[in-house]
Amino acid sequence: MKKLLFFPFLFLALLFSACSSCSKQEKPADDFDVPTEFEQKLTEHDTSEVKELVEVFVNHLRNERYYEAAGMLYKLEHLGDRTTPVEYDNDDIERFVNVHKMFVVEDYAIDYMRFRESRENEVCINIILRKGKDGQKDITTKFFLNPIHLNNQWYLVADDTPSGTNTIVPAEKRDSMKKVYKDSQRVPVKE
Repeated sequence: MKKLLFFPFLFLALLFSACSSCSKQEKPADDFDVPTEFEQKLTEHDTSEVKELVEVFVNHLRNERYYEAAGMLYKLEHLGDRTTPVEYDNDDIERFVNVHKMFVVEDYAIDYMRFRESRENEVCINIILRKGKDGQKDITTKFFLNPIHLNNQWYLVADDTPSGTNTIVPAEKRDSMKKVYKDSQRVPVKE
């Protein structure tokens, strides 16, 4: 009988030690909010240049100038361990135009711009496909661009993958990025 009582106590002891060791494990530090060296070197000029590129691109879509919009985009060409932005070829342009002709862009807003590294940046654009009427919500979609800084020039990359665009901002942090971006766009009122 004593042997039978030993096993439940052994089980409970092992379970307790396993649970206590789990609580002591530290989670890896999330360095997403720590500015990178690349971020620290950016200037206001870089931000305004990317914003202007995005605005011109989306305005082309709004005005149904699909070929002009596609002509602004680059894709990443992987050469060994390096990636290089290359202009869309004719097939890429036709694919882009055929897809985007199906959607009418009524309006848009930049939700946020997030810079991390020369090849890892993100602009989230809220595209309004149809404005809501009679108190209904707008019909919207998100469009992500990956601006790349190379040789002192910015390139807009649409990273189309079979699973969708690869984003750098985790989904749970997008609302905070949106707030940071909106706060940065406010112009201080002079008294």
